[in-house]
Amino acid sequence: MVEPKLILGGIPAPRVLDVATGGGSFVGFLVEGLPSWESIIGLDAEDRAAAAFAAAWKDRAGVEFRKGDAYALDFPDGSFDLVSVSNSLHHFADPGAVLAEMLRVARPGGRVLIAEMHRDAVTEEELTHVLLHHWWAAVDSSLGIVHGETWTRERLAAGAAGLGLLEMRLFDLRDTEGDPRDPALLAELDAVITRYIGRAGERADLRDKGEALRTRVASVGYRSAPSLVAVGFKPGTRPGA
Repeated sequence: MVEPKLILGGIPAPRVLDVATGGGSFVGFLVEGLPSWESIIGLDAEDRAAAAFAAAWKDRAGVEFRKGDAYALDFPDGSFDLVSVSNSLHHFADPGAVLAEMLRVARPGGRVLIAEMHRDAVTEEELTHVLLHHWWAAVDSSLGIVHGETWTRERLAAGAAGLGLLEMRLFDLRDTEGDPRDPALLAELDAVITRYIGRAGERADLRDKGEALRTRVASVGYRSAPSLVAVGFKPGTRPGA
């Protein structure tokens, strides 16, 4: 696994925005990796994210949650030194529009960072996560929830390149630690599978797929799918960039 400081250590980012932050898990990556910062805003459209975010970061000064629409960020142009999004592009009907908004609110010379899991698994344990995620997406989609399958690494890299960022760097992240057959992990996944089978309702095909994946988890194990991190800076400079 690439350490956060190897990705973020050289980035000056007093003002940070994390889009589609959820419970703020990626804020931990930012806090660990950035050499210094003054404020980090985690933005999400879901009310339920606010409580999880508050529980995670209530004791950390300078970190705050704000409810907002990723398609129409309520900030002036050039408001942030770093704008990030993680594991969320496949949850948007129009991810390109979200990326354009992120670029807009990044200051000239500021950074844009995309971190996203992808489907190009290296091991069978990683493939378990990919297959589970695509099944979860299918169940959610059957309920009218926007949730797409994970992208390929190639598509992610091309999407980042399309923003026109300068000096863009790509980092491949893989989880190679821990036991892919850890009993606690497998029990947690089994509970999630049961919940999603229940959500599948009358869709026998989706229920059957869930049971097949339950068997796979027990026999093959599970590791997080690989991720790609892309980071580059917005064209233009200003003092201190």
